[in-house]
Amino acid sequence: MTDPRLPRLAVPSAYRLELAPDLDAHTFTGTVEIDVEILEPTSRLVLNSIELTIHSASVV
Repeated sequence: MTDPRLPRLAVPSAYRLELAPDLDAHTFTGTVEIDVEILEPTSRLVLNSIELTIHSASVV
């Protein structure tokens, strides 16, 4: 079995989250911005996203 924990290459330092719930459909839409501290050089960033549909993502 693989380790389910996220790699410790980047540590989140702040989150900005906006959610718009649809109570009738039991769903939501929203946006999130995450500030991270990069601890080691890396070419990838891993996030948890179980049961989420991500429409776009960017690293700035």
